[in-house]
Amino acid sequence: METGELAFSGKRREQHPALRFALILMVAMLMAVTARIVFVAPHVIFLAKRQKLTNEMFQVQTAMSSYYTEYSEYPTAHDNATLIKMLNGESAEGNQRHIAFVSFMQSDFDAKGELLDPWGTPIDLSVTADGKLHARSAGPDKIFGTPDDITNQ
Repeated sequence: METGELAFSGKRREQHPALRFALILMVAMLMAVTARIVFVAPHVIFLAKRQKLTNEMFQVQTAMSSYYTEYSEYPTAHDNATLIKMLNGESAEGNQRHIAFVSFMQSDFDAKGELLDPWGTPIDLSVTADGKLHARSAGPDKIFGTPDDITNQ
């Protein structure tokens, strides 16, 4: 045999039984961890999105209270985008001093300037005369009026 050549006898080396058991155990554990991630991750993601939505609703309600403190009245708007523009100081209509009572990331809005829920649907926002915010998300199915809707009530 020349230098650099490998010898192959054609015989299969037997694995030690303990090594074989350890490999089987490692594969089984890896499969168990993978299965847990596959089944648990969607629920964890849903909970994180729901918490983000709850925080957004709370921020809007807090901004409305601050608006009331500044102007002695609650903001009145006919839609989501107008209300958010008033609260973040972008609109002089209803917020003459352009005070930013709330701030969201640009990715939280659609092209119309509406505040979106974590699933990409505009949040249904309305304000009562006494300043109570009614906020409703269509939820993961993106359809209003179904059991997965989320409200601030």
